[in-house]
Amino acid sequence: MRDASTTRISLRLANPADRETAWTLHLLTMRDPVQATWGWDADDQRRRFDAAFDRDLGAATLRMIGLDGHD
Repeated sequence: MRDASTTRISLRLANPADRETAWTLHLLTMRDPVQATWGWDADDQRRRFDAAFDRDLGAATLRMIGLDGHD
């Protein structure tokens, strides 16, 4: 178990190198609910993800969370 008094949580602006990590997180968290609601079209989902990532990256609103020095 982690000692909460020594756990370091950080937040940083995302950068273009974070795209694939963010895509993997999107797949792990969103594929099942999207599949259940609309069906999963991999090409369409990737296009939508890339557009949102680029928009949010450009607006400096996309953040990556770190724990003890690791994203």
